[in-house]
Formats: sequence, structure tokens, C-alpha cells
Amino acid sequence: MGMTTWILLAVVLLYVMKTLYDVNVRRKEEEEDENIETIEETQEEALSSPSVDAPPAPVKLEDSFRKAKEYVLDERESDESPDAAPLLVVKDLIPETEHIDIDCFVYFKGARLLVVEDNLLNQRIITSVLKQSGMEIDIAENGQIALEYLLKDHREYDMILMDISMPVMDGITATSIIRRAKRFNNLPIIAFTAFSLGDEISAMFDAGANAYLTKPLNVAQLYTVFMLFIGSVNRGLSLQKRLEIQGLDIEHGLENFKGDERQYRQKLEEFVNRYSSSVELIPQWIDEKRYERVRLECKGMLLMLNQIGAYEMYNMVQEIQLQFIYKNEHLLDKFKLLYRGKMQALIDTIRLYLETKEENPQKVLAS
Repeated sequence: MGMTTWILLAVVLLYVMKTLYDVNVRRKEEEEDENIETIEETQEEALSSPSVDAPPAPVKLEDSFRKAKEYVLDERESDESPDAAPLLVVKDLIPETEHIDIDCFVYFKGARLLVVEDNLLNQRIITSVLKQSGMEIDIAENGQIALEYLLKDHREYDMILMDISMPVMDGITATSIIRRAKRFNNLPIIAFTAFSLGDEISAMFDAGANAYLTKPLNVAQLYTVFMLFIGSVNRGLSLQKRLEIQGLDIEHGLENFKGDERQYRQKLEEFVNRYSSSVELIPQWIDEKRYERVRLECKGMLLMLNQIGAYEMYNMVQEIQLQFIYKNEHLLDKFKLLYRGKMQALIDTIRLYLETKEENPQKVLAS
């Protein structure tokens, strides 16, 4: 070959090597950014992304409870005992609330959440889901920092999302100590863990947890937990937004009463008086397999739900009714928690609307 040919071959070889190098560098950069990019994707993609946590080190349960007992609390922390009903405890897997996306979490605007989690990726996923909601979120990298927030800084929270396996202090130890301080008796603690079975979950409930969520984060389950344990905090959320999220279509309801707001309010009051007790009764009857009571209660409720424009609750109650039509009463268990949370949220929203004194519905909605 001539010199020119050799030069051309060398140039081509250098170009190929440079191209391969650039591709390899870009691939490494993409791999490094993959997890963070996942957070900024659509809700479904973010939720379906697998957890990249390394397998957590086993928690030594005996050591956790021993450390909790040895932890010294200020007497003022342990003597206070608020007079309130015991918190709900849900040991079964939390069901998903249907038709939920990230925007729905604005209903809990103003709620104060403490996330106790050592994994940076999980911290970012949780905050990315909730950052638009208007919640106040603190992150603690381990149980010891969480205790400092609660006991030393005296920060107030509406719920704690608690990982189990963490350095310095694990979630079982931290939960046990928090429950020893009686002023936190009514503070919901939700275990957030890669464990779905086993001694760790049982130990968290023994320590005082109220429910558990598994990783990776499931937004529909998280929303159910918020409904059950945070409910109607709603600091700073406009009435119009609350009505919209809870599926109370005021315009449709007023149309059913030919625009007469007085009659519409009377019907709302009647609904609250008649069905607010069903928040507890429907789940209780399902537990006791008193299915005929459930069927009759739901049948009578459907007409009023349509009259007041509560279309979200209407759809749920109609789905419950379908279980009777298709002889699937054994499937009613899945509605216990969902009904409790959704109906309580609707009742709270109706009561807020009724508390407004404006006669002009447009002024009420703008408040």
C-alpha cells in the first residue's frame, strides 16, 4: 500500500476509536443519572421503578428493644398524655385508592411529614412525589436524628414515614422510644420498608407502628395512608380545591335543586347526619359479615350521593353494590379501608362547606 492509503486507514481507525470512546462515556453518564431521571419521569414510571437499595442488613430485634428501653427520656416528655381516641392500626397490606395521581396530594396541603430514611434515592422519590402538594417535609437520615427533631427541637408532625434498617439507630428502636413519650401517642408512624413479611414488620407493630408500606413507593397506597391517618389537616387549601379533589360537584348539586342553595345545603346536612356514622359502621359490618346491612345502607346512599354531586363516592358505593349483584360478597374486604378514608374525607369537606356563611356560592368557592 502507498503512504496515502496508510494515512487514510490510520485516520479512519482513530475516528472509530474516538466514536467508541464517546459512546462509552455517554453510556456511563446516562447510567449514573438514570435513577435521578426516573424521579422526573411520569408518575407511573416513577412508581414502577425498582428500588436500587442494597439488601438491608438484618435488624437485631432484641438489640433494638433493649436500646429503646435504655434510652433516657425527659420526664416532661413521658408524663404528658393527650386525651384522644387510640389511633387506627392496619396490619394488612394497604389497598390502593383508584384514579390517584401526584396532583391529588394537594388535598393534604399544609400537613407536616417526617420522613426517616437513609437512602438518598428514596428520599428524592418521596419528596418528588409530594413537593407540589404544599406539605411541609423534613428528612431525617436515621432514627437518632428523628428523635432530635421530635424531642429536642419539639417539631410537630402529622405523620412519620419510618424506614426499618438504618445506620446509627434503626426504625424499630426509634419507634419504641417515640411511643414511650406519651405526647406522641396520637402521632401516626408508618413503616416504610423493603420487607413485606417477616419479623421486622411484626417488630415494628410491637414497637407502635400503625401501618406499613413497602418499597418501591406506591402512590395509590400512600394516598390511602394519608386519608386514613392525616385526613382533613388541609392547612391553607382553598375550599374550591378541596371540593374538586373530593369529587363534590357543587354545580351539579345545585342544578339538582334548580340553583336553590338553601335546599342544597339542607340536603348536605341531611346526608352528613344520616351517613357520617357509616364511616365506622360499613367496615365493621363487613368484618362481621353482615352483608345485608351493608347492601341496604349503600342502596339508600346512592340516590343522595347523586343528588349532592358526590360522584367519586357514588362510584365507590356503586362498585360495592356490584359485588352483591355478582355474588362476590367475599371481595368486600378490600373496600373497608378505602370506604373509611374516602367517606370521612367527603364528610369533612361537606362540613367545611356548610360552615361558610356566604349566600353566593361563587363567593364560597373562591374563599
